[in-house]
Amino acid sequence: MSPVTATPPDELCVTQLADVVWAVQMSTFEFHPWNSRRADVEKPDEWRIDLDPMPDCTLDTVRRVAYVVHELLDELGAVGWPKTSGGKGLHVYVRIEPSYGFTEVRSAALAIAREVERRAAGSATTTWWRRQRFAAAFGSHVTQTWR
Repeated sequence: MSPVTATPPDELCVTQLADVVWAVQMSTFEFHPWNSRRADVEKPDEWRIDLDPMPDCTLDTVRRVAYVVHELLDELGAVGWPKTSGGKGLHVYVRIEPSYGFTEVRSAALAIAREVERRAAGSATTTWWRRQRFAAAFGSHVTQTWR
């Protein structure tokens, strides 16, 4: 529900080329997929780990943090699929069973982000306020909140 109008939002679910053409005609220039599929949009089946580097953070630092993420996912028996984002950022997509809601998945994501922060001390942070971050990769768990 929209907090402003208290009405259900309209979403585009692309299932055919005509949907893409319509979106382009409406000036869409980037698609942001949800963390859940159409079968049950309230149960995410994908978890995104967002390594968002600060301006002074090097690509080597992002790679080191990504390796820590990889090690942790291995320990958990999960597979991550990396994708570049922005200039130096990285998203790691992890498929999960659609058994939990967004609140539970977000809590788990925060726990994982904090463990990455602990293991990659000085290279990763979960500090929310940008002005309080240092030259590190920000491990965002907030993308789990939104569909």
